[in-house]
Amino acid sequence: MIYFKHVASAILCCFASVSSLFAAEPSDRELCIMSLGFLPPYVDEAVEKGLTDAGFEVRMIKMTEGVNACAHCMVYMFKINEKEDALEGIFFQTFRNGEEEFEGFGEAHPDGDMRTAEIRAYAKEFGERMLEKM
Repeated sequence: MIYFKHVASAILCCFASVSSLFAAEPSDRELCIMSLGFLPPYVDEAVEKGLTDAGFEVRMIKMTEGVNACAHCMVYMFKINEKEDALEGIFFQTFRNGEEEFEGFGEAHPDGDMRTAEIRAYAKEFGERMLEKM
C-alpha cells in the first residue's frame, strides 16, 4: 500500500523561475516524469509503466529541463535509512504549474529490497490515487 496525501501548500519547485512555470494547462492525464539520470533505466521504465497502467500519458524529461518543460510533472526518489545500508522505500511527488500537488511513499521490504514489479505497482497505485483526487 502506498501512503498518499494531497499537498495544500503553494511552495514553488526550485527548478525554474516563477515566470516560466505557467505553461499551457495539460489534461489531467498528461504527466512528465523528471528522470534523475543516475538510476538504471529499468527504474524509470518501471515508474513510467506503472503510471501508464494507471491511465496517464507519460513523457520522460531530464531533471535539468525543470518544471518549465511541462505544466504537470512528477519527481521520484529512493529513501535510504540513516545507516545508509538499506532502502526504506520510494517517494513520489507531483507539481502542477510549479506548485506541490500530491506526494506518496511506498515502503521497501524490511531487508531493504524493492523489485521493479513493486516499483511499477507503487507508481500505478500513486497514479490511480491522483486521478481519484483530481
